[in-house]
Amino acid sequence: MQWIDEQPALSYVTGLTSNAVLNTLAREVVEQAKRAYASRGHKVTRFHSTRYQAGTWSRARRVVIKVEGCEQGVHTRFVVTDMEHARTQVLYQHISCARGQMENDIKEHTLYLKSDRTSCHRFEANQLRLFLHSAAYILLETLRREV
Repeated sequence: MQWIDEQPALSYVTGLTSNAVLNTLAREVVEQAKRAYASRGHKVTRFHSTRYQAGTWSRARRVVIKVEGCEQGVHTRFVVTDMEHARTQVLYQHISCARGQMENDIKEHTLYLKSDRTSCHRFEANQLRLFLHSAAYILLETLRREV
């Protein structure tokens, strides 16, 4: 967080690990989600924003809380951001989840196409191999999306 504070033109959204203080801050939203699920009988999602300062942080920051109530129970997620005026749901679903989707895409690229196998001694050969793997990934993704 100190490094992030030193970057003048950087906005951020990053995940937070749950702890006792965050769980206390989320308690009311968790109860709302439980009540809503009990009355409706299907999955419900609630978002909330609050201020939180971890022990190593220089100041309090905005934390977005996402709570899902479903048949498996209640699931709570936390992200911290400097985007003070963004709506909580938009911030979580369109920014934080998009980052997670990028990580999934990279994982698919390396796992299913074996694109991490750049074992040639020459840079150019490895670059060509990665280029061909990326082209194959784009074709597979297009096929998946269109079919």
